[in-house]
Amino acid sequence: MLKQFFFKVSKAHNFDAKRLAAAMALAMVSVATAKADSKTAADLLDLAGIPPHLEIAADSIAEEGYARYVSCLVADGVQPGAALQQAFTDMIKSHFGPEQSLARAVETMAGSLSDETMRLAREFFDTDVGKRIVKAEYDSKGASEDEFVEHVNVYVNSESWTVSRKQLINELLEHTRAVRFVSLINGEITVAVKVSSECDATEAGYLKLSDELKRERTDARFVEPIMAGELNLVIATVFRDLSDQEIQAYLEFASSPAGKSFFNGLLQSTRRGIAGGLSGVRTERIATHEGD
Repeated sequence: MLKQFFFKVSKAHNFDAKRLAAAMALAMVSVATAKADSKTAADLLDLAGIPPHLEIAADSIAEEGYARYVSCLVADGVQPGAALQQAFTDMIKSHFGPEQSLARAVETMAGSLSDETMRLAREFFDTDVGKRIVKAEYDSKGASEDEFVEHVNVYVNSESWTVSRKQLINELLEHTRAVRFVSLINGEITVAVKVSSECDATEAGYLKLSDELKRERTDARFVEPIMAGELNLVIATVFRDLSDQEIQAYLEFASSPAGKSFFNGLLQSTRRGIAGGLSGVRTERIATHEGD
């Protein structure tokens, strides 16, 4: 969700729009996964529209990865073509496809949170305030890029955009870990791109790459201060029709022990959904390289 705003602001900070669209969509997903059994969690995530967003993440990895992989092919004297691109895309989808990523995320979420935490999260989002929060998120998803940018422009020039409201949204971002979520997922997509497109697809090559990947994950946090300012305005616009009291109620849940556990679980499970494909794609690349 909220991808419209990022298609505009990402260019100013050299962020990849598709990556941010995927990451933000996941970051702001409805917390409908509030039951312990995997089937229920998967059904609710599906109703929340998560698979299409995971598909965006897979598409980003396939597109960026292939662009990087082409440089390897050219260096080896191989002319890239449609067949090679399709084979690369199929490989990515087999490891990072929405079904695989969703299954890993659901398994992690169901195994990491207590039934009590999930029950309390579900209870909150079943309240009138919780339903209005989810509705606001879904409504923002339905707006075009131009429409959402117009909403932002109107809101920032309205009397509703006050210092106190901005502070309230800042606190909400902090306790829902939305900024960390975006930077972490963005970093995992970058890592997936590099692992899937490594030119030296050998054990030695991946060992050398591992140091770079560690730096990649660390560097992803450096953009968080920039993201924080952007996300504040985005979330404030999405929730523009909610009162301060309703935002405060959401903040109270997010800052509660159950809320903290839930949002941490959401972050870790979604990260696992993407990162869980790394080992498989690495093994496949090595096997293919050795077979050439």
